[in-house]
Amino acid sequence: MDLIVEHSGHHYWWLATEDARDFRPAAAATPYTCFLWDTSGNWSAPVRTALANALLDSGCRYLVCGGETCERWHNDVDELLAARSAFPATELPFVGTTWHAGESAEKVAEFFVLHARVPDGDIREHLVLQLGLDWDVQNDLMIWTRAWVEHPYGVDAPDRAGE
Repeated sequence: MDLIVEHSGHHYWWLATEDARDFRPAAAATPYTCFLWDTSGNWSAPVRTALANALLDSGCRYLVCGGETCERWHNDVDELLAARSAFPATELPFVGTTWHAGESAEKVAEFFVLHARVPDGDIREHLVLQLGLDWDVQNDLMIWTRAWVEHPYGVDAPDRAGE
């Protein structure tokens, strides 16, 4: 994982993988928010379910989905949460999910940084998870995440991701 930016005790990390099955969280059970960006949309349902389990088991408390087939990722996580909550003895923390079909990296990063919050805690770890390797996507995700962290209201933020 690479550190995108640290600001006021919050750490924003970036991680990319060519295969969603290879995802390994840095520290198990450390609460974090995740901005998942799918560059291809070619993931099978079993792979999406495996990654959803890994995210939830590792402490993901809010999943913001963007890129290709982002609604599928969102729905798979919601279905997994519903299945897990079906067991009465299971106490689950709040986990938020959103999808942002057709939205730019800038807009989804804005939501991730400014609005992906949980009601029961101050989460200080944040992960930008890029599925599929694409340098241009990586550049946009990192630039816009950093811009919204450092300039939360757009003041002095770059006009375009490439600047």
